[in-house]
Amino acid sequence: MFEVQIRIFASGKEGLMLEVGRIVIESGFALLRQSLNESDGGFLLTLTLRGPETALPELEERIAMHRLVRSIDFSVCESAVEPPEEFDSTVIEKILPKLAQTYPRILPDLVSFSHSLPANSREYAMYHVGRRIGAWVYKRDFALGARLALADAMRHVVLPAARQLVLVELDIDGVRMANSPFCGSAIELAQRHRRGCHFFLGYFEGLLNAGRAADRPVKVVETICRNSGASQCVFAITE
Repeated sequence: MFEVQIRIFASGKEGLMLEVGRIVIESGFALLRQSLNESDGGFLLTLTLRGPETALPELEERIAMHRLVRSIDFSVCESAVEPPEEFDSTVIEKILPKLAQTYPRILPDLVSFSHSLPANSREYAMYHVGRRIGAWVYKRDFALGARLALADAMRHVVLPAARQLVLVELDIDGVRMANSPFCGSAIELAQRHRRGCHFFLGYFEGLLNAGRAADRPVKVVETICRNSGASQCVFAITE
């Protein structure tokens, strides 16, 4: 079983969610999250599903044949939170003070740190460094403000914080990033088709979850990555 995000661009919305939902269930998938928004003269239906990978071609074909669907794209959801069997957490504790001293000019040090890590622990370590830095930035710069709904937190916390590091824009249900430094090196290209921006997964989660109740965490998934040949990295952010 695996998770996949589907972005469906449709000409109308009447009956769309109900009829696509029926196709999802009949194809053996469970619906985890969904959103429907206006987009480019039509509608964008975003679904996060869990189901058998072997059933994905049939699901794609059936959705593409729907009378309202203009186009669809699929992205496998990857997460970097699973720890390796052996991991020395002191490597994270050693890098954090230096990053705090040089913030926001931390990307060169982060890239070097990433390349110094063993391949089997790189994703986990970078994700957790991101979470720690994101939570620290929130407490330093944003904690005195009111608690915000997710859409407002993305606009007033994630956007100004992330723009100190890279060029980002808000997407309908997340963030788009054109110049992630974690994509395109020889190390990342050797693992082409794997998501590369695990620091930013953790960073966005740290920014957003530091000011939220523990039982209402935000989840961030990199749905599209330049390391897979795309022009931008895209992060879906959901409650």
